[in-house]
Amino acid sequence: MVYAAGILILTLYNGKYYALLGKDHYNTYSDFGGKSDFEDRNNPIVTASREAYEETCGSMFSIDELIIKIQHCDVIPTLSYTNKTYNMYVMFVQYDNLVPHKFKKVYSYIKHIPYMNKFKEKTEIQWIPLQDILSNKIKLRNIFQKTIDNHKNTILKIAYKYTSTNTSYNYGRRSV
Repeated sequence: MVYAAGILILTLYNGKYYALLGKDHYNTYSDFGGKSDFEDRNNPIVTASREAYEETCGSMFSIDELIIKIQHCDVIPTLSYTNKTYNMYVMFVQYDNLVPHKFKKVYSYIKHIPYMNKFKEKTEIQWIPLQDILSNKIKLRNIFQKTIDNHKNTILKIAYKYTSTNTSYNYGRRSV
């Protein structure tokens, strides 16, 4: 089965929602995701976790940690740029201002290593205010822009649900 999956990483910091997005070689931002590989065993959770791990250069979590975390997250079913099923998992994390710096450090090390191409899809990662994303103030990858436009209300409902239940995070979503 051909499908794609990814993770939209959100946080709440100083009373504002932020999304961690990756910038590609076209200077557009998107979530962390991609198409399934044979190694994913037809499991969108594994695909999303592997893709997020690769595209963040492992600067946040291991693949196994991501698999555990997104099993408890809401998923938004949408379409990939090839009109295949795309599952976008919405994962909340504790804010960490060092994540973009960790990414930059790893990326600068691996960018000249030829066989590390799967880790080079994003050129930087950045915390961006969710409101800027939802109001089209950030240049997004075309298919990600379409997903945002089609699911703004769902993303906001998920964010409000997480933040209205408690103040601590558990497995990528707020604990009750």
